[in-house]
Amino acid sequence: MAAIMDVRCTFQSLVALLVAALVVGAIYLTAEGGYLVQEDDQNVNEKNSNESSSSTTSSNGCDLFSGKWTFDNKSYPLYKEEECTFMSDQLACGKFNATALLERLRNKRLVFVGDSLNRGQWVSMVCLLDKAIPRGRKYMHNNGSSLITFKAKDYNAKIEFYWAPLLVESNSDDPVNHRLPDRIVRAQAIEKHARHWTDADILVFNTYLWWRRPQMNILWGSFENSDGIYKKVDMLRSYEMALKTWSDWLEIHVNRTKTQLFFMSMSPTHERAGEWGKSREGNCYNETELISEEGYQGRGTDPKMMHLVETMIDELQKRELNVQLINITQLSEYRKEGHPSIYRKQWEPLTEEQISNPLGYADCKWVYDNKSYPLYKEQQCSFLPGDLTCQKNGRKDLNYQNWRWQPHDCDLPRYNASAFLEKIRGKRLVFVGDSLNRNQWMSMLCLIESKIPPSSQLLINQHNLSIPIPEYNTTIEFYWSPMLVESDCDDPSHHNARNRTARIESIENHARHWTDADILVFDSYAWWLDQTITLLWGSFGSPDAVYKKITMKLRPFEMAMKTWSEWLEFNINQTKTTMFFMSMSPFHAFGEEWGSTKGENCYGETEQILQQKEQSWGSLINREMMQIAESAIDELEKRGVKVQYLNITHLSALRKEGHPSIYRDYPIPPSKEQLANPSSYADCFILITLVAITVYLRREIDWNIVREQINSLKQEQTAHDVDDSSPHCDYFSGSWVFDNVSHPLYTENECSFIEDFVACEKHGRKDSKYQRWRWQPDHCDIPRFNGRALLEKLRGKRLIFVGDSLDRNQWISLLCLIESSLSPSSNKALILRGNLYYFQDNEYNTTIGFYWSPFLVESNCDDVKDHRIKGRVIKVNSIEKHAKIWIDADILILNSFAWWMAPLKSVMGSSFNTSDAIYVDKLLYYEMALTTLSDWLGINLNRTKTRLFFMGASPYPQRGDDLRQCYNKTEPIPGEGFSIASNKNMIRIQESLVQKLKTKGIKAEYFPITEMSEMRRDAHLSIYRTFYEPLTEENIKDPRTYADCLHWCLPGVPDVWNQIVYAYIMNS
Repeated sequence: MAAIMDVRCTFQSLVALLVAALVVGAIYLTAEGGYLVQEDDQNVNEKNSNESSSSTTSSNGCDLFSGKWTFDNKSYPLYKEEECTFMSDQLACGKFNATALLERLRNKRLVFVGDSLNRGQWVSMVCLLDKAIPRGRKYMHNNGSSLITFKAKDYNAKIEFYWAPLLVESNSDDPVNHRLPDRIVRAQAIEKHARHWTDADILVFNTYLWWRRPQMNILWGSFENSDGIYKKVDMLRSYEMALKTWSDWLEIHVNRTKTQLFFMSMSPTHERAGEWGKSREGNCYNETELISEEGYQGRGTDPKMMHLVETMIDELQKRELNVQLINITQLSEYRKEGHPSIYRKQWEPLTEEQISNPLGYADCKWVYDNKSYPLYKEQQCSFLPGDLTCQKNGRKDLNYQNWRWQPHDCDLPRYNASAFLEKIRGKRLVFVGDSLNRNQWMSMLCLIESKIPPSSQLLINQHNLSIPIPEYNTTIEFYWSPMLVESDCDDPSHHNARNRTARIESIENHARHWTDADILVFDSYAWWLDQTITLLWGSFGSPDAVYKKITMKLRPFEMAMKTWSEWLEFNINQTKTTMFFMSMSPFHAFGEEWGSTKGENCYGETEQILQQKEQSWGSLINREMMQIAESAIDELEKRGVKVQYLNITHLSALRKEGHPSIYRDYPIPPSKEQLANPSSYADCFILITLVAITVYLRREIDWNIVREQINSLKQEQTAHDVDDSSPHCDYFSGSWVFDNVSHPLYTENECSFIEDFVACEKHGRKDSKYQRWRWQPDHCDIPRFNGRALLEKLRGKRLIFVGDSLDRNQWISLLCLIESSLSPSSNKALILRGNLYYFQDNEYNTTIGFYWSPFLVESNCDDVKDHRIKGRVIKVNSIEKHAKIWIDADILILNSFAWWMAPLKSVMGSSFNTSDAIYVDKLLYYEMALTTLSDWLGINLNRTKTRLFFMGASPYPQRGDDLRQCYNKTEPIPGEGFSIASNKNMIRIQESLVQKLKTKGIKAEYFPITEMSEMRRDAHLSIYRTFYEPLTEENIKDPRTYADCLHWCLPGVPDVWNQIVYAYIMNS
């Protein structure tokens, strides 16, 4: 029975469905009462102030939470498990109006914040809405952080889940790796999480289960600080402290007129069957009926914790912040049969006892699929050589062909040969390496053979095997080069040299055959596993050659990888060639490594390995070699060369039955002794399977959309039509990396467009370290800037920056970035026409301009030269005088922030000098100005022509804050998440503008550059610029009083903004 007690019975799947429906009901009922749909704020306030009903009673007087379960096989379930494409493995066990709810959620964010129970509720909500949203009009996004977003595009509605199991910060905040033995909580810190959900329109919180232990380890200080104070605190007191931190944050930061708040009560557990009259050793396993005892309450529910929540919510209501408690505890108590029980993905290896009782625990990751697999039959593929034709050579069991690889959190796209060939039309795909890479090349040919015309012949040319496909003007090739560098094993037919010799610094004889390919797939491991390798300096046969035997196999491999990586760095065309490196394919030579008889190997194996950790990949997997390969690839990325590392080791290590074993041709027939002992000559090296690399080759496609169409024969053809021209990368979360190899991208002296107000070196700045920091996003890379490629993309087009001097700063940066790509005969003069500065290149017929309009709307500061006016006055409803100049541009980059930070007056008439001008609330008028912009664009912008970008706030300095002082600063601020030098409310208004534009059908991209820029206090102009007003004696005595901590030196931070603009433009 101990095994049964290990079954995880936390309440998740079925009750999550009802809970989601209750939240929907609460949203409707409160919406009808005027809370969600704010049509009469005054009435709402009166209603809230007079409300005296219980927090568990809805505003129409109905108590949703007192009742009973009724069996209803007509209207339930509300959806079927198989119909929901977003159902996770963890929750998969077996009249709602989705359209009306989506209408309620139009232009809103609904965020579930909490643990896996709240995630279950979020999944339930997504499933409820799924069928009401057409194909291609929804997507799921998870960039590896704590936030997962489901978006209904037509409604501009987001339903999100944010992982924060304790609400406050803890060492369990990693959404994947959070199962830690000792839980540590920063009970007074919540801002790291809260900044991701505070501005949501609807928030649904929960936190209980992760607190269920006698004491919690509380930390005062940060996890990174060695001076932190740790103390064991009673659980209830810890929980109370965390709830107070949560409630204080809500009180201060949540917008009461916008955000609706819910808190889910405790979801019960059913771990002791004795509590409902069954065996004491039992739990929810095998339960199929609900509990009929009215008012039943198990010991898995803690009333004291629930009381703390109710008290905290009551305190918030006294402070005029309404949080609706959704009391699902009692209704869920009855549902002992509603847990996943054993029918879920298991995250931890099961013991032998668990596996034996009950059966069916194994989470193998390879899924048996005899409907869609194999993708081709051995006898149908004419390319297979004798060493890979297992059936032909006598293998009887065929189950090894029917296993499909199933990733944890996504699906491999269904292989579509036509779509793949269309993707590589006009290209060369070359596999470079040893027999394992040839194995993969042949697998690729078999996958596409049905699309290869019969007239195509295998061409053999020295080291090279190739299949031309004339219809697509493409070739798929294999190049024999088992050690990548030159060696005495390079003959593709005769290469079984016993004593291997490698010319460790020579690769060009091979590389000239594959360098100009469009797609390269490399591998090299197995041939380096000899105990002794001879290294050669010089050429084979030369009397002057130097030979040295090396017994350290890692060092020669490292040297070869260095030679390979240096060749790629200097010879590969980065704008053309996509590169992959395959990780080590495993051996299965020692049966004892998976529990078989010692001395046996893969011979006779017909089943895969059910459970295998990385630590048990097998003794022949050399992790140090894999680390060397990964390190070489990382170094290449630092130098701007992208190689995708395909780590196939683990998924292949599970497939001990997937080798040819004895079912292959042998160049030398086995001896009598071998025939008597088949395991002595079984091939346990080559794997028959291939997980297609097309996922990466087609990585710009939104596979969340493709997955919805997985059963459609035309899914991959239609995927080409997905309208998404934004890179699939969060470029704005990351860190600054010092890089004195590839940065700066240009020098101040080389750029003829540099203006005095951004020329720091010219004005005396001696340190240049500020130029050498590269922005590195967390989960991807910014494409290397290619000026010529950008100019080609902009041929015949106008790109205009519109805004203030920060936009001008960025405009100059872009001109400096492209200058080296301009023709020497190009006229680099800047032309001023009205408020428009522009550069025009005749070779590309391209205009790159800057239009001075610091408020975007009209103001008395609109003179491009004479705009330093103390009394700033705006016309918040007037924009056409400016907009008519830039509205027909092909690419618009808008910015307006800094000029709104000073006191402002507004005037409605035609004259700025009227006495009717009044001081205004800058937030209100900022929003009005951006609404004016939005309305103008909605009516006048050519949606099929113009690409629109809106730059977020560059940090705005405030005097008196040491952190904002840039004078004499030479290092970035370490860490991330500052966002302190800018008005967050104004940033929210910017984000809202972009959302409004999207609802009008205008494709607009918002660039949240604030946090990344705030780290760079070292990169401002400081005192190293031209100043347009004489310095006072006070200024001269204390340079901090006049240091410019707003604008940026060039080269510098605006170059990164432009690199991201480049990524978006090149992706469109």
